[in-house]
Amino acid sequence: MGRRSKDVKYHNSILAPFAVYTGIHLVTARVLRMSGVPEEHVLMLAEKVPSTISAVYTATQTMKLFGIIGAADEKEADRSNQDSQDNLENKDLNQQKKRKQFHWQQGWDQPQYSDEIDRIFARHIGYTTYDLLVMMNKSHHPSAWVHHIFALFGTSAMRVFKQGAYFPSCFLPAEATVAITNVLYVVQKYYPGSHNLITLLLAIRCVMFTVFRFVAAPLCVTHALRNVTVLGADGKPRINPTLMERIRAFSEKYFRTLHPVVSVGTCMNVAIFTGLNTWWTLLTYRALWKHVKQGRAKLNIHHI
Repeated sequence: MGRRSKDVKYHNSILAPFAVYTGIHLVTARVLRMSGVPEEHVLMLAEKVPSTISAVYTATQTMKLFGIIGAADEKEADRSNQDSQDNLENKDLNQQKKRKQFHWQQGWDQPQYSDEIDRIFARHIGYTTYDLLVMMNKSHHPSAWVHHIFALFGTSAMRVFKQGAYFPSCFLPAEATVAITNVLYVVQKYYPGSHNLITLLLAIRCVMFTVFRFVAAPLCVTHALRNVTVLGADGKPRINPTLMERIRAFSEKYFRTLHPVVSVGTCMNVAIFTGLNTWWTLLTYRALWKHVKQGRAKLNIHHI
């Protein structure tokens, strides 16, 4: 049975991001009131600023950890420094540091937990707590509540047990869709006659949901299975194991090395977020279809 990791201690604050996002909301709300925005619109409009900031931060920082962005700059730096022995040594140290921190690039066999991912989780918890308080003041779609509550408990559990951060991390780049959703919300609400602009934004949202949400789980699971080590009868890693052998090896490793709360919790979260992301992606295409054919697109869920 897996044990809770106790050898890693980080001190990333939850209260600090909560206070920052709350402060941004209050300042934005005051500016909106001074600008003559109706009071019934202030709450949700003010929420769009901190939610966009949080979405951009969470998505970009997680993609940097995965190596999705920033790779071009690193390659250019490597080329410019290739003739310097000192720089080559630094490059090797940086690569070793990456391998230590970003366990998903090694596969699931070496579950590790870094200060970088702990910081992202802490700030995400701070923002989610703030956003839940905002949501309590207005009616929202049940799926938004499910998303926020499971995200809050999931990232909190990661910070407690410091294990298995790979799967929660896979879903964090999906926060990028919040930015386009916020822009679309404002345009649809205040510029409903901008048919072409709304069509463009709806199309962009479809693409972003497909790229960041719909494929998140398949890519995450595929990568984990491709990198799991399958041992043969002689105790040595097998070459080209079958899919079922990979699944068995992954399941055995996953449920034996991690704490039961982490194993069961991430299974639940992966299933829930996969379902939500698939459904939401379908809703974005339905909204685009309705807009093009009928000239309208209902604002279904604007917290994602």
